[in-house]
Amino acid sequence: MIDTHCHLDASEFDADRDAVVARALQAGLTGIIVPAVTADNFGAVREACAHYPQCFPALGLHPVYAMQHQEGDLLTLETAVKNESVVAIGEIGLDAWDKNVDLERQKHFFAAQLKLARDMDLPVLLHARHAVDEVTGMLRRFGVRRGIVHAFNGSWQQADKLINMGFKLGFGGAMTYPRALNLRRLAAQLPLESLVLETDAPDMSPVWAHGQRNLPEYLPRIAEEIAALREITLESLITACAANTDTVFAQIHREKSIFTLLSQNLATEMTSPSPQKLRATSPSPSPLRGEGRGEGKTHKTTRTKSEQLAILTTFAKQMRLAPTEAEARLWYFLRNRRLNNWKFHRQHLIDKYIIDFICIDAQLVIELDGGQHTDIIAQQNDLARTVFLEKRGLRVLRFWNNEVLQQTEAVLERILRALDTETPHPNPLPKGERE
Repeated sequence: MIDTHCHLDASEFDADRDAVVARALQAGLTGIIVPAVTADNFGAVREACAHYPQCFPALGLHPVYAMQHQEGDLLTLETAVKNESVVAIGEIGLDAWDKNVDLERQKHFFAAQLKLARDMDLPVLLHARHAVDEVTGMLRRFGVRRGIVHAFNGSWQQADKLINMGFKLGFGGAMTYPRALNLRRLAAQLPLESLVLETDAPDMSPVWAHGQRNLPEYLPRIAEEIAALREITLESLITACAANTDTVFAQIHREKSIFTLLSQNLATEMTSPSPQKLRATSPSPSPLRGEGRGEGKTHKTTRTKSEQLAILTTFAKQMRLAPTEAEARLWYFLRNRRLNNWKFHRQHLIDKYIIDFICIDAQLVIELDGGQHTDIIAQQNDLARTVFLEKRGLRVLRFWNNEVLQQTEAVLERILRALDTETPHPNPLPKGERE
């Protein structure tokens, strides 16, 4: 289950962000998209997403902040998008409700960001409060055909136009209020293939948390409300919304969506050049208050869905809910493709072993440990895991956490040498063009 809109970087989470993410994962979330609102909070979004592998950054300039945005912020955004791994341009759009923000200035920044999204072939996360028609018109004008209209609260006719253009509509806590008749009708009757789930946490709390901080862990209960309105099973709704989310992000990096298929209870397999198959796991493949922020191939196994769910649940319990500081730092470099565009994945299960990082193409595994082991059993387990992996044609690099923290550049240089000198890349394109 993916929360397609959560401001996890917000100051409201500073005191207990680790616990908030942990509870969200325990509730069944497998991914959280964290959108930025100004250039000043790009860093906070990056930091949150680097620290939590289940979080994915979107960068953008929010319309409500249009009076604060500067021309240089557009260049900052363009540079970041071209050099970092972001999943969308967002949160962007128009807000005609706040009369203190000049609408023409909003349109200026919105247009520039739509051009960037079109040129980079990235989806957009849209804010369209009291401005759905204007947003729709600009999407058509600039030829952007993929994204999510966050916290949709327009008419049936407006929804139909956006759906026909290829956009998905986000529903969250606002539709849980009994008096939100239009929202509840839309959530109940719009085509199922048009819906995605979101919280907009810490804002737009559901009815059971009215006046309190919204939390990503509320997403399953929001999904239950929508499923009840539609008179379908919760599983059917979650499966459909997960597939809809995948549709939005499927073209990123010219591969299937980076978002996990765990919420569909499917087991994903990736085949390495060695005889052993590596089973893919959850991917590892960022302030206004109140209304201010807005309203490889996949193969199905022969196992039943209940068996698949049991396997995935067991594996999820084994995975760490939060990485160490060293893991987060190294993953920041690997995930943001700083190493000559080699594609890494985080936390894979290979037979009985969980490994930290793997580059399938280069058959390279990177392992991190908390410190120098003095325990004989721990040393023996490390050796057994290394021997197991090497027998399957994988090369293993092992670093201590303090080594990564104190000698980051030297660690990266060792990884680069292992990637570029020991195994030729199977893709014949030049390094700068590798995908």
